[in-house]
Amino acid sequence: MLNIFLLSLTLEVVTFIVAYNNLPPVVPLFYSHTWGESQLAKTYLLFLLPFLTLLFILINNFIKFRFFKENEFINKLIIYYNLSIIFITTFIFIKTIILVL
Repeated sequence: MLNIFLLSLTLEVVTFIVAYNNLPPVVPLFYSHTWGESQLAKTYLLFLLPFLTLLFILINNFIKFRFFKENEFINKLIIYYNLSIIFITTFIFIKTIILVL
């Protein structure tokens, strides 16, 4: 799991570095807000996505090891949930950068 997260983090950092010179000072990040300026955030806040991903993975693993050590089904469910979080946030990060280029 950690390897996949590190791979996605590397992909996100490389994408950011490659596109950095072409990125505007603000990017659309908060899609839950109404359309307009309330959706915009400073470019560096894009790294909120990988940090939140790591936070969710750590919380899920804590819950898994603390409460569901013996339950095989819940353990696999948490693994798949973590994988989906990694893939979705990586996709959102890269799509946001491609959107503003």
